[in-house]
Amino acid sequence: MNTKKYVKDIINAFQNVICVRVKKHGNRAWTQTVKEVIGELGEKYKYRVYCSGLNRRYGREWLYDLVWCKQGKWEALQSVPMVLESEWARTTRAIMYDFEKLLVSNSPVKVMVFQSKENSYNDLFKHIKSAIKTYKQGSDCTYILACYLYVNETNMFKIARVDVKQGVVSELAYV
Repeated sequence: MNTKKYVKDIINAFQNVICVRVKKHGNRAWTQTVKEVIGELGEKYKYRVYCSGLNRRYGREWLYDLVWCKQGKWEALQSVPMVLESEWARTTRAIMYDFEKLLVSNSPVKVMVFQSKENSYNDLFKHIKSAIKTYKQGSDCTYILACYLYVNETNMFKIARVDVKQGVVSELAYV
């Protein structure tokens, strides 16, 4: 499992692929594009991908909005290297409700996709980091926080990452 490569490729997908691929605005279009692109990465790495809404291309949604799994004999679960949650409502409460699902996962890569107004995404990043620090049963992992913004008629993601190593939570690193 090459966690560093997964993190790099997922960040690249948000910065260079997803914004270009979306043909129209709206939460449904964004959700579908995120699932397609991140799902394709999972396939590239030979993982089984689970998510809903892509015409049965992948297995049905399981626990999270999108999951990469490695399965063995009789589809026995071996590992879950990446989980993704998305929330398009702009309230902190709705975003944190979905984010907290990621806290309980022991996957090495955890992705949260959400949208915000241009002037409040930084506060949301800090709020999420505070939740990571507060949670006492976390595992070593990298969180990728991808905040969608529509600024001056341009689609973009503000991305931050937070690394957790032996209980120590890194500073927000803007990518």
